[in-house]
Amino acid sequence: IAFVVDSSTVFDDDLEFNEEEIAAIVRTQAGKEIPVKVKLDENRQLRFSFLPLEAGPLTLVATLKGLPFFTSPIGVTAAPVLDPSKIVASGPGLVSSVAGLPTHFTIFVKDTNGNAFTLVVSPVKLDVQVAASTSADAKKIADPQVEHNPTDGLYTVRYTPDASHLGPAIVNVLAEGAHINGSPFNINVRPLQDLFSPSTGSEPTSAKQYLHKDITIVSEPEAAELHVRPEEFKVEISPHSAEEVHVSTSEDGSYVFGFVPTADVHTVNVILRGLHIKHSPISVDVKSNNGVKIVNEKGVEVKLLEAGVPVSVILDLHKILDQDDLQFEDTEFEAIVRRPSDSLKIDEAVPTVVTKDDKSIKISFLPTDNGVHAVQIFLRKRPFITTEIVVLPAAADPTTSFAEGEGIHTAFVGVPATFSVTVKDSLGIHTSPVDLEVNIPDVGTSKVESHDGVYHVSYYPQTTGPLSIAVNVNGLPIKDSPFGVNVKGVHDLVTLPSAFKKLPRGITA
Repeated sequence: IAFVVDSSTVFDDDLEFNEEEIAAIVRTQAGKEIPVKVKLDENRQLRFSFLPLEAGPLTLVATLKGLPFFTSPIGVTAAPVLDPSKIVASGPGLVSSVAGLPTHFTIFVKDTNGNAFTLVVSPVKLDVQVAASTSADAKKIADPQVEHNPTDGLYTVRYTPDASHLGPAIVNVLAEGAHINGSPFNINVRPLQDLFSPSTGSEPTSAKQYLHKDITIVSEPEAAELHVRPEEFKVEISPHSAEEVHVSTSEDGSYVFGFVPTADVHTVNVILRGLHIKHSPISVDVKSNNGVKIVNEKGVEVKLLEAGVPVSVILDLHKILDQDDLQFEDTEFEAIVRRPSDSLKIDEAVPTVVTKDDKSIKISFLPTDNGVHAVQIFLRKRPFITTEIVVLPAAADPTTSFAEGEGIHTAFVGVPATFSVTVKDSLGIHTSPVDLEVNIPDVGTSKVESHDGVYHVSYYPQTTGPLSIAVNVNGLPIKDSPFGVNVKGVHDLVTLPSAFKKLPRGITA
C-alpha cells in the first residue's frame, strides 16, 4: 500500500527538513508493527509505502525529528485479496443428493492468506451450477440459491435436484469467474427410494416355515421430509402368500409388514412410488418347521387330501415356539380356512373346530371343494401360522352317478342310439375324469366326455331283441345298471315320425 502526503499542507513552507528526519511505522489492531518506507521528492511530496500482512484496521504513525505530525496517527484499512484457489466448500450437497429432496452445502470464502474473507462491502460474486455433466450445454437439473452471511464469510447454497434426473451429476462453484478449490464437484443423484431399505440391509433374512415373519423397513433421516404413507408401499411376495400383506408404521417411525412363509425361499419385492426400495427384492430363506403336520380322520399324516374327507392341522407348540413354558388357552387361537378363490365369495370360510391339549393345537374342518385351501391361524388376534392344503376332487361315487336318455330304454337296428352318464362324487358334485366303462355285447360304442362330468354315449344295435347295457364307474355299476333295452327293427320307425331323420342314408320306411 502506498499513499502520498503534500508536505505543504502539513508543514510551514519555511520549515527545513530532509527525508532522513521523517520516520513512520504501521501498527495492526493486534499491536504488530509493519515497517514503512518514506520518500520525499523534489516537489516536497511525502510518499509512505508498506506491505500489509493481514487485512483489517491499521494505524500509521509518522514523526518529524521525533515529533508526530499533527495529522498523525492516520487510520487506514487493508482490504483482503480474494483467492478462488483458497476457497473451499463442503456439505452433503457436494457428495450425494436425492431427486426431489432439498439439500445444501457451505462455501468458506478466503483470501490469499487462507483467512476468512469478511471485510468487504458487497458479497463475493459466486456462480453455482448443478448440471447433468461438465458439458457446456449440459441440462441444468437444479436452481441453486446462495445465502450470504457477511459476519463470518460463509455462503450457504441450497438446491433441489430435478426428480427427472438420476445418476451422476456435477456442481460448478465459481468465485469472481474462477473455479474454487475442488470445483467441479462430482455428485450422485439418487432416487428417493434409496432412502428406504430392509433392516437387514443387503443380507437375506431368515424365517421359519408357516410361522408369521415381520420385515422392517428403515429410512434415512432426510426421508422424514418426504412424508411417505404406509399405503404408498406395494409388497409383492413370490411364491404368493396366502394372506394379504399390509404395511404399517411402528413407534420408532419405521415401516413393518409381515407374512407367513410356506416355500423354501421367498422373494419379496418392496416398491415405493413405482420403484424398488434399496436392496429390493429381498430374499427370505425359510427353514423347515416340523411343528406343523396335516392328518386325515385316522390321524395319518398326509400331503394331499380328498374333498369330503375330514382333515386336521396339528401344531406342536413346543417345536414351533421353541419354548416349553408358554401357556395358551384354546380360546386364544382362531382359525380361518378359505376355499379356492374361484369358488368362494370373499367373506365365506370353511367352518373349523379348534381344540388344545398340553402340547398342541388341533384345527379340524371338512373340505368340500377341490383346490388349494389357505389355512390361517391366529394367536391373540395376531397372525401366527399360515399353511396351504391341496384338496383333490372327491372320488367318483357310482351310487350317486346315473344314466339317462332314450338309448337306455329303446333302440332300432342300424340307427344310432344315445344316452348320457352323469358322474358325481360322494358330495353330489360333478367330477371328471373317471374310469367310465360301458359294456354292450356285440355292439360298437363310443363315448364323448364333457367338461362338467357328463359323458355322452352312442351305439349301433345290430339285431332285434333284448339288449343289456352295463355302465361302471371306477369298476362298480352306477345306479340302475345294467339297463335293459328293447331293440326293434327299422320298419318300426314308421310309427315314430320324429325318428325319420335318424334313418341311415339309403334306408326308407
